[in-house]
Amino acid sequence: MHDFTNHKPTTGNAIWALVLAIVAALVWTLVGLPAEIHEVAPLMQNGRASEAYGNIIGHGIFQAAVVWAIAYLVIFRHRAPGRGFLYFIILLVVVIGADVGAVMFVKSAAENNDREMKNAIAEMQASLGALNESSSPADVNVTVTAQGDVGVLESATKQFVVLLLTDRKNYLDELKALGYPDFLEARTYTSDDELAAARQKLKLARKITSKYAELNGWRITEMRATLQKLPIGDTTKRQVIVGYDDAIAQDGAMRVRMWQLQDSIFAEHEQIASLLAHSEGNWHVRGKTIIFDNDADLSSYNAHIHNLATIRNEMKSLQSNARQSLNGRISK
Repeated sequence: MHDFTNHKPTTGNAIWALVLAIVAALVWTLVGLPAEIHEVAPLMQNGRASEAYGNIIGHGIFQAAVVWAIAYLVIFRHRAPGRGFLYFIILLVVVIGADVGAVMFVKSAAENNDREMKNAIAEMQASLGALNESSSPADVNVTVTAQGDVGVLESATKQFVVLLLTDRKNYLDELKALGYPDFLEARTYTSDDELAAARQKLKLARKITSKYAELNGWRITEMRATLQKLPIGDTTKRQVIVGYDDAIAQDGAMRVRMWQLQDSIFAEHEQIASLLAHSEGNWHVRGKTIIFDNDADLSSYNAHIHNLATIRNEMKSLQSNARQSLNGRISK
């Protein structure tokens, strides 16, 4: 005997289908979230929030419609045909809510990261600025204030600055061990022995300068290798390497020239010492001034003094340009 009584469509399976549809829609949302954020983030940064949210809603409607259409054709029209539109609204609200929530979360995280970046940049600027001042390694605040990729970069930058300042300190210490800067004062050469010792010290000073110039170049190369090994995101790493290469391209010649000028100072003094040695008996010291007995030696001596003034002026100009270049890049 068969029961031909009409039954209302059951909704139990439809509810489970709705749950699965919501899960599917959320998974789709999460998978497509990076691309969506990449699209709307510039709009928010440029103050076009309404356009950004319009894009989010448009994506949400499309995703909800596709998932709902599949679920409707397979289950809803058979199990709960009268609730198809309601289920679509539920899917739409969930998808758009997930999209908006995720984008807002990322936006908030980006704002926090931006604040950390600004703080880290201020710290890095102070550290890098130390390279253009008479600072010692102990003057660098090595405390890392940022987190994540920015913190890693801040730490690497400060360690790099400490290395460069340590090298500079060691360079000056080696020169001071020779008697720098006293051996640059020609008026202190009151005997042949002192003059010979000064010439020897100047030769050693040039060798020391060459050694640290080579070390400085190695530090620059090694820092790039260090940046490539940092545990940061690939995109950030590429941007940092490009920025580093750009800075080296702009300042590399300036850095090499500074070392050449430092060597030129010692070379000019070496020539002055040679002039005094070859003019033995034709000059004497009166107070703080060297008096020559003939105009030829005096002209040669004055030419070296003029060259030294030109070299020091160029060094001051390069230091000023380096400081301006550094501040300009960091403030971008």
